[in-house]
Amino acid sequence: MASTPNFKCWNSLLDQSETQRSVRSVLLETGIFDRIERFSPIVCGSYPLDIALGGSDLDISCYAENLESYIYFALDNFKESENFYLKIKEIRSRPSVIVRFTHKEQMIEIFTQSIPVEQQHGYLHMVIEWQILQDMGRSFKEDLMALRREGIKTEPAFAHLLRLKGDPYISLLEYGSLKHYI
Repeated sequence: MASTPNFKCWNSLLDQSETQRSVRSVLLETGIFDRIERFSPIVCGSYPLDIALGGSDLDISCYAENLESYIYFALDNFKESENFYLKIKEIRSRPSVIVRFTHKEQMIEIFTQSIPVEQQHGYLHMVIEWQILQDMGRSFKEDLMALRREGIKTEPAFAHLLRLKGDPYISLLEYGSLKHYI
């Protein structure tokens, strides 16, 4: 089993493909990581895995012990951004804050919960998906990308190809646990 990359090192992680380098330049231009550094940001989702499609959101997961204080921080720092959006919602019985905005046509989404990023489902999914891509090879990735181009979201596409039953988000976590990926 290949060792999992250090997903905290976004600058070097997003340097393998032209798509990754493009999104890395967006992060550098916005200086967003300098602004949110105290919230332990980690780029998650399709860009670190190099499975992003045109129009994919740039997902950043964060940890804030106090979500109410974080909301004020987000408003102070991002409300003037193009297409700004902030929503508070329960996700899997956990309060979550979602902030979205656009920079040069790139949608950026900051997802924040009051648990460390390494314990959040989005991060765990990414670790599992990375290992699956390593184990299954190029043809699996091509099949995955074909499903994604048809409009199937990432976790459901993985679950379909792996023939996992039930909620794809939960079954993928169970699969990753069984395989000792997480």
